[in-house]
Amino acid sequence: MPYIPVAVVESGGGSGGGLFDAYAQVSYTQPQGTDGGSSTGGSDQVFPINTEDFDPSGLLSLPGSNQIDLTVGTYWVEGWLMVTQPNARARSKLRNVTDGSDLVYGRSYYHAGTTLQFSDYVPLRGRFTIASTKTLELHYIIQGAGTNTEGLGISTNMFGPEKYAELTFWREA
Repeated sequence: MPYIPVAVVESGGGSGGGLFDAYAQVSYTQPQGTDGGSSTGGSDQVFPINTEDFDPSGLLSLPGSNQIDLTVGTYWVEGWLMVTQPNARARSKLRNVTDGSDLVYGRSYYHAGTTLQFSDYVPLRGRFTIASTKTLELHYIIQGAGTNTEGLGISTNMFGPEKYAELTFWREA
């Protein structure tokens, strides 16, 4: 079951009339012990999404190429992506590829670590409306140029699959 922020949910008083009528979650998941992969700094990049964690109402599909097809509606999205980059700024966004527009921008983030052996979350949350099914992508940008071979997260090699990004969508009723 997804975590739904208390400030966003309205009680339906048992009548089923809450603020949301459906939800779904996708992620970037790798086998246990597998790092997230290389990141490229200095320009807008697509962050991988490869797993549909749950979608009981059929809100979305993963057509491939790190894309999400999401059905019509007004949504609250909450998620994060992992970055490993010392002394760097990072930011995330949810991009509407179909229309060539940005839907939600993540918070500005600064990682003050001095070593590559530390991964951190870059959060993203916000509300948006789409009038028809759209193809979406999770994007990121990291300050600086070059490639970091562990830039999309370092594995823990503990407790099963590694998770390096997660997006949960709640559709408003």
